[in-house]
Amino acid sequence: MGLTSSLLARSGGKHASGDAVVESSNLNKGSARDCSTRKKADDLNEYGVTTGKGDEPIRTAPPSVVIPWVLSDVVDSLSETDGLRRGVTWEQHAARLRVCWQEYGAEFPKEFAGALTGCLETGGNGDQVATFLLDIFAGEATGETERMHVTKGTKELWPLVFRKCRQSLLRKREPDWTSIPAIESRQKIRQLLWKLESVGTSKQLWSKRVFSFEEQKFANKNAKRLLKALKKLERGLDRVDREANKVIGEAKRVAIEATLKPAPWEVHVASAPRA
Repeated sequence: MGLTSSLLARSGGKHASGDAVVESSNLNKGSARDCSTRKKADDLNEYGVTTGKGDEPIRTAPPSVVIPWVLSDVVDSLSETDGLRRGVTWEQHAARLRVCWQEYGAEFPKEFAGALTGCLETGGNGDQVATFLLDIFAGEATGETERMHVTKGTKELWPLVFRKCRQSLLRKREPDWTSIPAIESRQKIRQLLWKLESVGTSKQLWSKRVFSFEEQKFANKNAKRLLKALKKLERGLDRVDREANKVIGEAKRVAIEATLKPAPWEVHVASAPRA
């Protein structure tokens, strides 16, 4: 016997009371809510995020999950022919990044900086990935990029991200700063900087001019600061790579010299023993 039939039988036949109908409706709604809650829990558990008990709010996933997932989905949305749909999707991604930053604080820009090295490994879609990054970094307080701009109160995201990049990529005290993986990481960031600058130029982000009868609007201050930061980080990468090449070259010279055959008259005399 179905749930509704059972309620009708208990209420005395065909003419069920209003209470029975309400009870049935509430039970159905409760079942739907339970299913929805279980579905959300399953989705989050897939990413290793636990849900709260009872009515406790569900925490957003950590930056190590949110940031790679968002960037990956940005790449997947590049083939989207509906520009409006893609725009709405990117706005949702920007909102996810804001929420994650709000909840996890300093961990967020650190994780974001680490994720930048893989941004251009997208099979030739670097321009639009760079467009997404420029929108969340240098969006204006008003206008079409307002919903894309990722901030935390008055804090901009990109200065914190670039600071982490400088700390991790420009330190020469690290024992592996001249290693091939370290050089490759710097090169990936350099390529990203070039792409951001190129796309920003094509979008007139650095010197945007909107002419009207009464006003002339130039690029917002945040975009100009971002461009200066791009160039500063690029110069830092170039400097570190030049110094790394010197260290590597000198190490190679020493290794080669150790293998050279001495001339017949070049006799190494052992030092006399001390008295």
